[in-house]
Amino acid sequence: MKLFKLLSKHKTSLLLLYAGLLLPIILLFYFFKPMVISGSSMYPTFHNNDHILVDKFNGDISTLNRGDVIVFFSPIAENRLLVKRIIGLPGDVIAIRNGSVFLNGKLLREPYTNHHSESFETIPAFPVPYDSVFVLGDNRLVSADSREWGAVDKSRIYGKYVLKLKN
Repeated sequence: MKLFKLLSKHKTSLLLLYAGLLLPIILLFYFFKPMVISGSSMYPTFHNNDHILVDKFNGDISTLNRGDVIVFFSPIAENRLLVKRIIGLPGDVIAIRNGSVFLNGKLLREPYTNHHSESFETIPAFPVPYDSVFVLGDNRLVSADSREWGAVDKSRIYGKYVLKLKN
């Protein structure tokens, strides 16, 4: 009886404690998703098996910026998630000449790329369609990205990288 009275007396406190512990976890997994990087297309930013936290995309493309790293469903392997960097937003014009990226006619400074790789690839001016983004991997020599399959429609975007988790 004493145990029952003690539990009844502290029932509210226990419920608040459990809610305080569970609510952040539920919210974390509702709004964010932990993921593991597979491959080297984003090297040197990410390495194979790096763990990251992704903010789930709300469908508003205006919340995305050039330079953001996003996770999206592959245009060629429907259920496969890819991680790439946004280079161009809707209305931008992207061109690649001798491996250098031009954004709206100006050379794009890219401190995040693998500078030890050299590519002589050329892609003519490509206007990024409405509700789409142009993405590239940081390791250009091995990355499959918008150079191969064009811009990524916002309906394919899963989320945006927010944090690298400790391995």
